Amino acid sequence: MAPSLRTSGVGVDLEEVDRLEDIAIARQVADTDEQRWIDGDPRRLTLVFSAKEAAYKALYPLRPGWIGFEAVTLRWQGDGFDARLCEAIGDAHPVGFRFRVEVQTQGELALTSVLLTTDAAAGR
Repeated sequence: MAPSLRTSGVGVDLEEVDRLEDIAIARQVADTDEQRWIDGDPRRLTLVFSAKEAAYKALYPLRPGWIGFEAVTLRWQGDGFDARLCEAIGDAHPVGFRFRVEVQTQGELALTSVLLTTDAAAGR
């Protein structure tokens, strides 16, 4: 029998794909590796921004208050982002906790979503 997963947070964000035309905002939103992946592409910048927004919406109920863009780092993997916490968000989500940010695009819209779990096997 498979272990059950406990949901600790859900986050969803919807953005117009080319909404962020000022690529200079990448320095505020993205770390160095994320900026390299963005490579001046407003579409990719919007995906990073949206993915972090979805992550923060999932994380905020676990630790209300300011959670900066630097709290999560993203790496593109095929059709979404592998995400890692750079700061602890409660006992169940320590520094290094890993989770997935799903990405779907359709036309000029990007939908990103996060489902955080507290399963001991997940996120490690």
